[in-house]
Amino acid sequence: MIISFDHKFVFIKTLKTAGTSVEESLNRFLGPDDIATPVFPDVEGHQPRNYMIDGTRVRNHGSAKEAREVIRARGFDPKDFHFWSIEREPLDKCLSHYSMLRFSPDHAKF
Repeated sequence: MIISFDHKFVFIKTLKTAGTSVEESLNRFLGPDDIATPVFPDVEGHQPRNYMIDGTRVRNHGSAKEAREVIRARGFDPKDFHFWSIEREPLDKCLSHYSMLRFSPDHAKF
């Protein structure tokens, strides 16, 4: 998840939809107070920041509701932010998930 207070947007990351690549691309535009959650495995170009708030971790695949709570806690109105995400065709998403579990050395369980 990325929350940009400078640019007033929230990127909600869903599973197996190239969300990490999008986060990596957006990361260079973030200000020092913006939030970027960590990704696993680490990706060059993605710099996690400000994702611990009062001992609570902002989740990588957190919900829009969680993002609104964080925004309110920082004294902003969520209505002023543009929320967006990416979704993928369901069968393609399942195949991608299977391939990750089967072939990725960081995720292989078979």
